[in-house]
Amino acid sequence: DPLADKQFTYSTQERAYLVQIMQEFKLCYPYGKHQHILPNKLPIYLKEEPTLTKEPLLRFIIKYDQLPSSLFSRLMVRLQGDIADRQHQWRYGMLLHSKRFNVQAVIKAEEQTDSIVICIQGGLNNKRQYLSVIRHQIAELGFYGKEPEEFVPLPGHPDSLVKYQALL
Repeated sequence: DPLADKQFTYSTQERAYLVQIMQEFKLCYPYGKHQHILPNKLPIYLKEEPTLTKEPLLRFIIKYDQLPSSLFSRLMVRLQGDIADRQHQWRYGMLLHSKRFNVQAVIKAEEQTDSIVICIQGGLNNKRQYLSVIRHQIAELGFYGKEPEEFVPLPGHPDSLVKYQALL
């Protein structure tokens, strides 16, 4: 890459403009007064990924033919207000805490299966409502093509999946 070793210097106005453009395209979000988080620059892995322990968990899987490469980072920007802890956020996952619904969720992108995996703990109706919010945010990202398939793992049998539409 011919630009790999080149250093760029920007004025304050130019930096502000670049950040504004990145925010408009959902590529970053503010963190503190003068910092921004770029989800695609977060660590790829955490030493210990967060897990939810209060059963029963609501589990939901969205499978794509090919997971759009920018879907998860843009989803992270959309859900930034619910990110519980910056220490539990990585390029392909995040721990969320919704004060509105009083639930916690872990959302992960699994590139090997082209899936988004969602686990939510909290009250039953609140988990369902928060899942609806997450699904809506994903749909609003506007990735067109073949619609992804949605699945619910059977309780006690996480490898047995039932199509979400069959449960409605």
